[in-house]
Amino acid sequence: MMRAIGLRSGWTFFTLLICILISLLVLLLRHTTAAQPHKKNCNLFRGSWIEDETNNYPLYNSTHCPFIEHEFNCQRNGRPDKDYLKYRWKPHGCSLTRFDGGAFLKKFKGKSIMFVGDSLSRNQWLSLVCLLYTSQPKANYNTTRVGDVSIFTFLDFGVQVMLDRSVYLVDVVMEKKGRILKLDSIEGGKLWKGIDMLIFNTWHWWNRRGISQPWDYIKVGGKYYKDMDRMVAFEKALLTWAKWIDTNIVPSKQLVFFQGISPSHYNGTEWGQPGIKSCSGQTRPLNGSTYPAGLPPSLTVQKNDNSIAKEMEDLINSISSTNGSLMHVNCPTKTLVGRQEDYFNSINGNSIRLEEDLRNERFEGLEFLKRVKGKKIMFIGDSLSLNQWQSLTCMLHAAFPKLNYTLQRKGDVSNFVFQDYNVSLILSRNAFLVDLVKEKIGRVLKLDSIQNGDAWKGFDMLIFNTWHWWLHKGSQQS
Repeated sequence: MMRAIGLRSGWTFFTLLICILISLLVLLLRHTTAAQPHKKNCNLFRGSWIEDETNNYPLYNSTHCPFIEHEFNCQRNGRPDKDYLKYRWKPHGCSLTRFDGGAFLKKFKGKSIMFVGDSLSRNQWLSLVCLLYTSQPKANYNTTRVGDVSIFTFLDFGVQVMLDRSVYLVDVVMEKKGRILKLDSIEGGKLWKGIDMLIFNTWHWWNRRGISQPWDYIKVGGKYYKDMDRMVAFEKALLTWAKWIDTNIVPSKQLVFFQGISPSHYNGTEWGQPGIKSCSGQTRPLNGSTYPAGLPPSLTVQKNDNSIAKEMEDLINSISSTNGSLMHVNCPTKTLVGRQEDYFNSINGNSIRLEEDLRNERFEGLEFLKRVKGKKIMFIGDSLSLNQWQSLTCMLHAAFPKLNYTLQRKGDVSNFVFQDYNVSLILSRNAFLVDLVKEKIGRVLKLDSIQNGDAWKGFDMLIFNTWHWWLHKGSQQS
């Protein structure tokens, strides 16, 4: 889902960030005090593939959707087994609501949805089109393609489901030198403006070389390169895309998802079958929820780059397709029906409901103070924790400026107490979480020591963060 606040206007950006975090805090408090059959704070992306013995799956019959492209139609292409059609994704600790195409179309009446990316987005687009069409087979529709954009319109509902085949997200243009991949240009983004829901992905084309590489030079900062470290190029492109999102998205009106990195299953060693060079012949997902080979390296670019991570965490909803697709060892372009695309579209629907819950949760200072009366809340970490602590204290104080309070600071700990409610909001400035001590040889960062954790004991709520200081060097290294 979305946001568009602007790194240019820092206070506005952080205001939005803190409001989202505080809203999450309120939701967390509510959900910890009342048991609910469907946990709104459940991580939908941590789970496993299970066999479903009911007749509810697959979500649709492939013969009833005439739009499935040849290479994705497993049954028509002669796949002999059918057990894979019965698998569904089961999150740990909660259940997905079964996808309801009719309800989806009603919810998105008059809205536009666009998938942007490579074959993963193409799969998702086809999956959603088929899920919706098979739920309303008599509905009037229109399908068109202009350039790299395909549009499927459900005329009775005014719902457009679109695909933009933009495998790098940033621009690839023709110049005198040849085909240029422009890492700091995203003119193609003009097609995304005004869309109600955007779902992005990119990665698999970044490592293509030779005749399958659709560019001749890379251009960034006005300079041309014959090639560069592909992970570096990927990172620069994601930052360009993140800035576009920050500048162009209206958070109150639009939803934006970024799909996690879907792995390539070309090395059997990754799933315990050395010597296997493809996913051909694999018919069952792996057991459990942890992929033996770990996460794809490209995923670290999203998580570790400070600027991208901030955009990804604060401005968009990341669809973590990585975990589910890691565990589902199946040929990426072999089949569509019964595959993970259908279930990630189901997850998408569940995520939309979570987003609506957040949007409807306006922060109410009095309700918050009553709920946490007599409690102690501590933020522990770097400047992000500082911002969160300051935001919460300011929001509460601004709501009730006549309340009695005390504010004290001792060393790295600040304590703001709303005396009328006996609520303590505390900040511990501990950028590394582990101990940083003075010894004879100098300042020592003790990775296996956390004596300062004694100060955290007995608190009703602890909110931690760390990372930004770990890469500081030289005079900035504490």
